[in-house]
Amino acid sequence: MLWTMCYVGQAVRKHIVLSQLAGRLRRSKPSTRAKRLVLGALERTYVLTTLYFIMPTLVGIGWELYIAMPLRYGSKSYTPVLHFWEAWYVFSYTERRQLMI
Repeated sequence: MLWTMCYVGQAVRKHIVLSQLAGRLRRSKPSTRAKRLVLGALERTYVLTTLYFIMPTLVGIGWELYIAMPLRYGSKSYTPVLHFWEAWYVFSYTERRQLMI
């Protein structure tokens, strides 16, 4: 996701420099508006990705590794399996339930 944001920023910058409008666009209203729009969209994308995918996955993995797996498997000789989508779902579901209350 971060690479995509960098790529979009570089493409916009390259377009402005190649069109030889860089001097005029630095302080023009359309340029400022475009920068705010692009940077705002990238910021919202980053925040939403972090809040809804990365954080629930990390917390869910921690939950699975330190609480759920020891309770589920105990001292048995089974090989525990960690599924990332289940770890994400467990935390995102509990997070949604907490927000509803």
